[in-house]
Amino acid sequence: AYEISEGLVGSEMCIRDSSKSLLYSIDALHEAINNGKMVEFLYRKADSREKEKRTVSPWQLAWENGCYYLIAFADEKGIRHYRVDKMSGVRVLDAPRRGQEQFANLDLPAYLRKHFGMYGGPEHRVTLRCTADLEGAMRERFGATPMFLPEENGCFHFDVPICVSDQFYGWVCGFGGKIEVVAPPEVRQGMREMTARLAEQHQSQQRTAKAVLFCVFTVPSIPDHWAGSDPARRQVRPQGGGSGGRWPFPACCGQDGRCRRCGCPAPDGACSTPAA
Repeated sequence: AYEISEGLVGSEMCIRDSSKSLLYSIDALHEAINNGKMVEFLYRKADSREKEKRTVSPWQLAWENGCYYLIAFADEKGIRHYRVDKMSGVRVLDAPRRGQEQFANLDLPAYLRKHFGMYGGPEHRVTLRCTADLEGAMRERFGATPMFLPEENGCFHFDVPICVSDQFYGWVCGFGGKIEVVAPPEVRQGMREMTARLAEQHQSQQRTAKAVLFCVFTVPSIPDHWAGSDPARRQVRPQGGGSGGRWPFPACCGQDGRCRRCGCPAPDGACSTPAA
């Protein structure tokens, strides 16, 4: 599931973006990684057009979620990752790269697995409880290292390190209630808060939709711009256009339950008389 390389050698990583800027950035990063040098580049901040200068020690490149990422060491911040397509003006420096100690024991696949959508967040040891049919999906996501402990109800649970973010909570929600966040308490509480926000948001949208429908279906009169050539008759064009259409509610139904156009009973809010 993960494509990893200490450089871009031949066909080890396929260039899937024809952007000249991306190709230049990858080539410069490849050179810096091979020669053990630091790099400098401008980096576009998330959800912004602003760019910041970054100076880091590059160590590996990885393909994840449809994008190339540089895994690097940043002084005072430790191991960080950067989307290569957000870089510009990549320049190889003469200074030797740093972070040898930090990268000596780095398990890159495990690093990638604990970041959901490659979004950062506080790292926690999270306990997940899953239904039995998700064992294959969990092995594919977290690998063979976690120990799956069966439960009497047919479910199983396991512990994994996770950088907790909204993307992680969204991943849990995506299984439709088949995954439960058991621990730690602060992550479980974050899951509750996320689902509460989603429930409130969709309840608000439902109330808004009902209010709009109520307004539409309780209009006491017909606006002039709905009327046909004779506004005084409050006649409207047939729904769907052309001849033979039905006259839509509320345009044709008066307060007495009769059609405004021809006077026929219209209890269902639509005139059954073909339009001329």
